This record gives sequence, C-alpha cells and structure tokens, in this order.
Amino acid sequence: MAFKFFQANRNPLVAAVETDSQLNEKVYAPATILLGVDGVSAATLANPVPTSASLSGATVSSAVAATAADPTYTEGSTTNPVSTDLAGYSRVVLKNQTSTWGTNADSAYAGSGNASIISALKGIYAKLAASIAVTGTFWQATQPVSIASMPSTPVTGTFWQATQPVSGTFWQATQPVSAASLPLPSNAAAETGGNLATINSNLAGPASVSRIPSAAGSTNATSAKGSAGRLYKVSAYNTTTTLKYLKVYNKASAPTVGTDTPVHTFPIPPSGGMVIDWPTGFAYATGIAYALTGGAADNDSTGLSSGDVVGVNVEYA
Repeated sequence: MAFKFFQANRNPLVAAVETDSQLNEKVYAPATILLGVDGVSAATLANPVPTSASLSGATVSSAVAATAADPTYTEGSTTNPVSTDLAGYSRVVLKNQTSTWGTNADSAYAGSGNASIISALKGIYAKLAASIAVTGTFWQATQPVSIASMPSTPVTGTFWQATQPVSGTFWQATQPVSAASLPLPSNAAAETGGNLATINSNLAGPASVSRIPSAAGSTNATSAKGSAGRLYKVSAYNTTTTLKYLKVYNKASAPTVGTDTPVHTFPIPPSGGMVIDWPTGFAYATGIAYALTGGAADNDSTGLSSGDVVGVNVEYA
C-alpha cells in the first residue's frame, strides 16, 4: 500500500508505507521530506513535525530508526523516532503488555511467567488439540452410560465353596424332576452286552421245542437241551380220568426220575389239557430235561401207560 499527501494542489509530501503479503508494514521515508508552497523557499527542520507545527514554506527532515533492539521512548518528547527492525518491518508493541511477538522458534506457553505472543498462541493450540477433561459439578452424581454392546466378562476367583447348599422352605418335600432325557443305567446304552442285551435276548422268545406226540409206557425221561437255557412254554393233554404230572429238571441229560429233584411240577388235569408260558422265559442254568409220572411227589417214579398223555410240547431257547 502506498500513499501521497497533497495540499491544495501544491508540492506533494513525499512518503510511503507498504505492506507485504503477510500484512507486515514497511515504512519508507527519505532522509529529507520537502514541503513547499508555490516557489516559497523551504526551511530545513531536523525533527519530525508536531501536529501544531506550521508547514508553510518549510522543509522537514525526519529519519526512521532501524534498530536491532527495541528503542526507548521519552514521554512528551517530539524527537521519538518511528522504529523498524533491520529488515524494515514496523515495530508494534501492545500497550500495557510485557509480551512481544517473538519468533517461530518459541516453545508453546506452559502457563507460568511471561511469554511472547507466538508462544502463547502455540500454548492455546496445544490445549485445543489435546483431550480436555470435563470437570465441575454435574446435575447428578452418577452419570448414565450408553454402550452398543457390553463385553463378556468371565467370573473368576475363589468361591466360598465348590458346591452351594440350597436352603429354604419348598412347596413340597419331594420335588418333581423334568428332563428332556435322563441318563441310562449302567450297561443299558448298548444292545451288544449288559442288561439290555440280556433282556432283548429273553424277549426274543423260544427258539426250539421238544415234543412227545404220545406217551410211552414209562416215565418218558427226556433231555430237551444239554446246556443252559430258558423255558418259555409247556403244554400237554391227559386222556385218562386221573391226574398225571409233567416234571421239568435243571439237568444237561435225561433225569433219573425218583432221584433227581424237579424245578417245576405241572399237574395235567383228567381228560383235559394244560398250557403254561413265560413271556421272558425261565432260566435253567445247567440244562432242560423233563419226565411224566403218575404221582406228584419229587421222588415218585410211577410210570404211565401208553397213550395216557398226548401232545407234550416243551418250548425253550
């Protein structure tokens, strides 16, 4: 920026003030400022002209003090010079302040003592750029917290005891238990062994049958199975008018009737039939043998007459 002063179209006051791109002022002034009025001779003044001075026909000489250090001014003096630094930039000092502009190398103001303006600005910027704690008294002691999802936090540590007792009065002494599935007893999970396999085998029913179509004239001692087995069903028909008996022995060979003790003794009613069965069978640990007698006692060995009993069936596995 440059300007010139004119007085009623007379000789100009030659002086200039310029600003650069950063708005720093530079003052340019000649060693002598010439003021003239239509050919009137000029006088030379060594000091700047005060506001009350007459400029008519005078030549004013005024210098700008370019110094490295700030100048010292005297109150009321008319000789205080305009001050620039050695680069020609005008000095500006804030009234009633001890701060100066400073340089770009100044560190950020930390909040203690005097600081340059650049240092203070750096300190403000540092505060604004960092996290600022919110302090003071809030409208409530506990502030609500909002979060999109809560993290999963495991519960760790030593508890009072591994198993916690349950105490109190319950609705009833024995509580009902509801479960989608309950554990099976030992050996019940597989059908290839254990109790379940045995039950399944027993439920399979008889696999063989020993028959006497018509009784001979004897005790008809017979071996049905020479090893352990299960007896499932017996049946017979009595053609006489007196009781006859079917006796079954736990033996791997034909029984010695009258000496061996039977496990079962089944009466066959006169002129009637007899049928006995077990859905799961009856176990014989050694074997299955049987005989027909005329008496019920274990030691009876009375034989039958031919044809007294017909349709004898002993079913086993």
